[in-house]
Amino acid sequence: MITREVLVGEPVTVLGSASRAASLTVVGSRPAHGMRGRLHGSVAGHLTACVGCPVLVVCCRQSRTGPVVLAQDESPGAREAAEFAFAAASERGADLVVLHRTAAVRALAGLREQYPDVAVRTGPVRGRRNRLLVEASAGAQLVVVGVRRRNGSAAALSGPDGRSILRYAHCPVAVVPYGKV
Repeated sequence: MITREVLVGEPVTVLGSASRAASLTVVGSRPAHGMRGRLHGSVAGHLTACVGCPVLVVCCRQSRTGPVVLAQDESPGAREAAEFAFAAASERGADLVVLHRTAAVRALAGLREQYPDVAVRTGPVRGRRNRLLVEASAGAQLVVVGVRRRNGSAAALSGPDGRSILRYAHCPVAVVPYGKV
């Protein structure tokens, strides 16, 4: 169910609070201007640090073609991001491209059985992961990245991967928090 209401207050605080009862929070972002890049100091960039549900950042074009791209790591809690990516690929009738640091992607086996309609392609990440994610976003419908929760909320995408993908993505980005709430 989609709901709509007017809330008053600081955007990050209000949206963060409202997101605790949501299954997905969607925010928009303006295209990059000059050297600052997208989301520098924006509501969307800060919101990814304080919500309890996935955040979909719609920053540019929406494409109905291309794969869903998942930046998969080997942490035990990263399954939430993988589940989100499989569901999104299934709903869109898209392939899923899984980018990972090691050749082991056994954690995806159960999800492949749950989503037999999703064709999965995997590729190891060599070199700079942030650059590869931005490049992969150029032909994608959606990029999905996981963010480990710390102290009850999702950690901000403050590392190089997070900053790059939020600033320079060519498609929407789903930020999926995982770990203990």
